[in-house]
Amino acid sequence: MRNSKAIRMLSVLSMGAAMYGESFEQLNEPFDEDNYPKPKKFRIMPTEYEERLYKNKQRLRQGQKQFWYGEHFVWARNQENTDRKTKRRGWL
Repeated sequence: MRNSKAIRMLSVLSMGAAMYGESFEQLNEPFDEDNYPKPKKFRIMPTEYEERLYKNKQRLRQGQKQFWYGEHFVWARNQENTDRKTKRRGWL
């Protein structure tokens, strides 16, 4: 009975080794881009314009407004905070 288990184990090991050898041979083949599987879903990177739109919408949801000072603008909740930020940046 012990011999049959040993023989069965050896046959399983030899099958595994044969399968390992086949997979190893596949790894050594040169890379071919045509046979490489294409992703089913991929993320499209947003453009800079889309990113700015998203950030602007996010700020509006937070209750901030856009205040313009010449060619510069500041996002703030009210005029008092805007004046403080512009003084700090040296625009006022």
